[in-house]
Amino acid sequence: APDEKDSNPTEARVKLSSDTLPEWLKKKKELWRAQREDRRKRQYSEQQSDAANISKRQKSAIGSMEGYIRSAAEALTQHEWHIIEIRELTSSDGSSSDGNFILWVMIGNDSLQRVR
Repeated sequence: APDEKDSNPTEARVKLSSDTLPEWLKKKKELWRAQREDRRKRQYSEQQSDAANISKRQKSAIGSMEGYIRSAAEALTQHEWHIIEIRELTSSDGSSSDGNFILWVMIGNDSLQRVR
């Protein structure tokens, strides 16, 4: 009887029992290797197409202010933020700030930023 959980109809079915476990495991490992290789190929091709599109823009912006701002903006969106400190802003007379805060955050592992 086919295993209802497997979605690949072309895969040869092995009824799972203590006697057939080695054969079943061998087939599963083959399937997992093929799936892993497919994922790697897909990720590689996506990275190559992304790199080609990005490199065209960056070639003109490398070393320029635009390139610096672009890489800073990418760092804000692409890296993890670790909040170091949250401080409520106060007015000069010491009253409340109406919900305005200053945050000190570590972005990635190498950029400490002040965010208002």
